[in-house]
Amino acid sequence: MLRWIYNGLSSGAPKGRFIRRILLKRRTIDPVLLSAALACFPVKLGLETVLLGFFIVSGTYLILCRHRAVRLIDPWYATASLSYAAVAVVIGLYHGDFGANIRWIGLPTYFALGIPLFTGFVLIRNPLRQMVIGARVGLLLTLGMALFESFAGQSRIGLGGNAANAAFIICVMAVLARFSVPKPPRYIPNSHAWFYFAIVPVLMTGTRSVLPIFGLAALFDLMKYRTELFAKVNRLGPSRLAVLCLAALTAIGVIAYGTSGIVASRIEYTVLEFDNLSASTRQEITGLDIRINLWKGAIQIVRDHPLIGVGGRESMRQIKEGIPLAQRELYRDFVHVHFFALDEMRDRGLIGLIFLLGFFLVIFRNIVKTSDYETRVNVLIFACLILLYGSLHGLLLGDRNIAAIILMLTGVVSTQRRGKRLSR
Repeated sequence: MLRWIYNGLSSGAPKGRFIRRILLKRRTIDPVLLSAALACFPVKLGLETVLLGFFIVSGTYLILCRHRAVRLIDPWYATASLSYAAVAVVIGLYHGDFGANIRWIGLPTYFALGIPLFTGFVLIRNPLRQMVIGARVGLLLTLGMALFESFAGQSRIGLGGNAANAAFIICVMAVLARFSVPKPPRYIPNSHAWFYFAIVPVLMTGTRSVLPIFGLAALFDLMKYRTELFAKVNRLGPSRLAVLCLAALTAIGVIAYGTSGIVASRIEYTVLEFDNLSASTRQEITGLDIRINLWKGAIQIVRDHPLIGVGGRESMRQIKEGIPLAQRELYRDFVHVHFFALDEMRDRGLIGLIFLLGFFLVIFRNIVKTSDYETRVNVLIFACLILLYGSLHGLLLGDRNIAAIILMLTGVVSTQRRGKRLSR
């Protein structure tokens, strides 16, 4: 791999020797930097932005130089992401008021930043392995940060930001941590326990929409490992089984004690939300009431402008104008409607939604078609996470949410492409 890169970059002897020394150092350093970026990602240390920027700039340089590393770019990812970005820009320019709509126009173009990551990871033999190691360390850091915020008096931990977005990021790291990788570090072994470990900080965020993925994953794991699990239980014997059950109950008790307050409050709030749906008078306006009103306004805009929407800012203005004046102050700071499909259609209409769904369908299809059972299961869990979270939150209007999706997809796809090239 190094010789392949070196031959593509070096031209003169002195310059070539200098480049070779850099490449030799980077071959050792780049994997560590990628793991560090993933470890810092959920807790927002700032280092992750610098490191990911380094890989993007490096990859862009190789693309502009027309280096042979461009062969590592997945053509399906590049085509789908650039097509969606182009549609977003063209429709955004058509709607006008570019300055006011820049965020709604710019965020879809972020997916195209995954293209230089394919080349930026050129010196990393197995990008997914480094991401998985970083994600496992990141989950440990996340729990530490969550405990710190909890002791500081926060009712819902947000890792320095929005609690719902924090839950989504934690779950993406948890899905990454599920992957089995070759030769993991001794103290960061392959185990699905990393995934279930993430339940604790997720519960502390108070975000309910992502919790079903843990049940889904448990179902898959039980189906796959049931025979092995029952055999191990039978070999334990009564005394060891009793000790194991006691340890498990103790762990569950500690988790329940630490999260009981936030869990109880979220259950109570959920009951209130559903009581409001059937009541003639509202006890108080809940998050579900707000979402339903936002969805109604978005649906009306889609009915009036089905093909290309009316733009991000204008659509939110119209939605808020449809809210009763007495309640309008509650909606003042909302910039999305908490449902990714309606957010896309109010902004870019059915055309935007087709290209958005097309982006995910093309990539997921190619991953599933060419991967093993474990990868297919993990990608399915990830897809369900996107659907569950995106149906109740502003999934694609958060920079870090999009960055987490990009990292997950490029990590899996780039490693698959390297495996294919090395096997030839």
